[in-house]
Amino acid sequence: GRGLQIKAGVEAATGDVLVILHADCTTPKRLFVKVLSALQENSHVAGGACRMSFESISIKTRLVAGLNDLRALFTGISFGDQAQFFRIEALDQLGGFPELMLMEDVELSLRLKQTGRLLLLKDKVTASGRRWNTESFSRNFLKVIWLFFRYLIERRLGMIKEYGQKYYIDYYK
Repeated sequence: GRGLQIKAGVEAATGDVLVILHADCTTPKRLFVKVLSALQENSHVAGGACRMSFESISIKTRLVAGLNDLRALFTGISFGDQAQFFRIEALDQLGGFPELMLMEDVELSLRLKQTGRLLLLKDKVTASGRRWNTESFSRNFLKVIWLFFRYLIERRLGMIKEYGQKYYIDYYK
């Protein structure tokens, strides 16, 4: 699963600050410099994410990107296609990167919020819109919303098991 692959990369990394960037995303110029500057200016910040857009712009993809940005702004919970970044020391305080096949991005946000404030940078990461353009938009939208809230509820109830495999299977089936 994607999350376990990201975890392996995080464990192999040697930097003080890490950025999780999905393979189907591109960054604006100088994003990494801006991430470092934001963290240097805000020593109490554990990490954060960027705003996002999709390469194929439509009303539907603008809606999804806007909702992603609002969720990250008001709750601190970002998705992986928003270029999540964090101080490695904050992650170390929490026992490392989440060991989940999917929903690792949500879990990472929730854990980082325990160690400090999270930022949402104005810079936009551009994600591929292929999943939103090839499947039924409403079915995919509802699937993401369902998995997100289901994860939050099951996490609260202590029901997350088997590396979150059921979320991975439900999302990719």
